[in-house]
Amino acid sequence: MELTESYPFSMFQRSVAVGSDVITCYLSSVLKKDTVKSKEKWMSFGVKICEKEEDITPLSLIKILEGGSVQEIDKTSLKSEDDITDDRWLVMMIFGLYRISISPTLGNYRDTLSLRLKSLGSSITHKWKVPNPNVALGWERDSSFLSLAAACDMFWNKHPESSFALSRFGTIITRSKDSSIISSIIHMTNVANMNLDDLMDWIFDKTMGDEFRKIFKPDEELDYEFSYVHYISALRLALKSPYSATESPMLHIWIHMTCALLGSTRSICARIPEEVGLPKIRIFATLVAFSRRETVLKPKNKGKNTADSASGIEETSGEYWYMKFISNGSKLTTEQTDFYNERAEAMKTGVRERTIGEWISKNKF
Repeated sequence: MELTESYPFSMFQRSVAVGSDVITCYLSSVLKKDTVKSKEKWMSFGVKICEKEEDITPLSLIKILEGGSVQEIDKTSLKSEDDITDDRWLVMMIFGLYRISISPTLGNYRDTLSLRLKSLGSSITHKWKVPNPNVALGWERDSSFLSLAAACDMFWNKHPESSFALSRFGTIITRSKDSSIISSIIHMTNVANMNLDDLMDWIFDKTMGDEFRKIFKPDEELDYEFSYVHYISALRLALKSPYSATESPMLHIWIHMTCALLGSTRSICARIPEEVGLPKIRIFATLVAFSRRETVLKPKNKGKNTADSASGIEETSGEYWYMKFISNGSKLTTEQTDFYNERAEAMKTGVRERTIGEWISKNKF
């Protein structure tokens, strides 16, 4: 069957659902045109993606198996004015609708995404009209479509000079899919104003430490931006993602409890995957949040590292605050528990069930 651009566009314009097999066939065909010359040799996990100066496309990142069949199209239903020659526009529409179709329906989030998609589309053509995202329902369950979207995102992240790179608006959700613990760790370094190397010094529990070391074991390529590891779930490189919240529940809860106490709305709304060690985690989260608030997050102290005159240990370090905690009989001070209770009181209204914020609000010291 000859698959033309006119078919997906015609169906979109009439708000008719388009099968993911048709979409995947179209994308596999058109993305062959998205060619760039690699500026360097690109490898990941020992796999050579390309050599320096080699012409590559998004399809260079995955293996495409051609076969099967697609439902025949009644081309008499197509109007000549439906013909679309600008593939960049249609690729953006496809991936944009995919993102919108699986986005939360609460509030006006979908409307915001639709407006953003319309704005991006206008940079390609003013004919842009965002159809009902329901035309994309079910695409996310097609592993071939998802793999193609992930390959595109990985490619466009590496090569933003691609003429199709604007379509990353839709594919970006495949990066770190089912790997929430990674984005949570990055979130904490931003909220608590610490770098990744320092974060381990603030983990005072063995189980949490084991979870952290399991994530950052050698040769995982998590620090390599252009690695397959960031698409481990979308590309089905593992049966289940080792970087999900359920794989590191204590670390997930500690991160978001700490950040919630520092005022992060994202962390206040974070779900509790399972109730493991919450009372103990509360102690360490309070210690970290209080210490960061009292040191590096205070305007007068930002960027400063002061040292305790007796020990010579920097007061912004995890070691300093853990020693104070131990010297207090492994108990929080009254000032620290008061800090927690004040934050808990402030979270009493507007929090969702089974979230970090709800648990904090109901469990004061």
